[in-house]
Amino acid sequence: MKDIPKILERRLFCKGDTIFERGEEAYCAFLIQTGKVLVYSSNPQSGGDIEIARLDAGQIFGEMGLIMDGTRTASVRALENTTLIVITRDAFSQRLKKSDPMIKSVVEMMSQRMQISNKAILNKADTVDELISATRVIYTNIMSGLPEIEQQMFHNDVVPNMDLFLKSLRQFKDKIDK
Repeated sequence: MKDIPKILERRLFCKGDTIFERGEEAYCAFLIQTGKVLVYSSNPQSGGDIEIARLDAGQIFGEMGLIMDGTRTASVRALENTTLIVITRDAFSQRLKKSDPMIKSVVEMMSQRMQISNKAILNKADTVDELISATRVIYTNIMSGLPEIEQQMFHNDVVPNMDLFLKSLRQFKDKIDK
């Protein structure tokens, strides 16, 4: 087995530079060492961009490329001069192999759920049923990421409103299906 490099590759981007675009092959992730980036997706209906997140130093993006083959589900642009540390799939895989099997399973499961959520939100939520499904997936993902002590509070605060939202969607679907 190859040794994991002690010094990871760094890439520099100027303000406004595109780091990667939606649809490109995903084979690595990036850790922001300095600077800020915008994660976005194009909205084909409006011709504009949908802002997904603004990230800064210490945050990672492109993480799906570490776990799964596929293409980027969003684009990323530098909002200011930015230094990124490249995390390759190979380096990540070698470290993951050394992890506890439970950790590996959780990482893979969370990655699959994130991919489903991203697709539903970005380009697949064009039916009411898909919006209902995406809402449930997102709720589950948020719940799984919260400390146990906050889960009940989140559930109590969010579920009644979410249920009303889902009920409204079902009523709308029933009207258009008639």
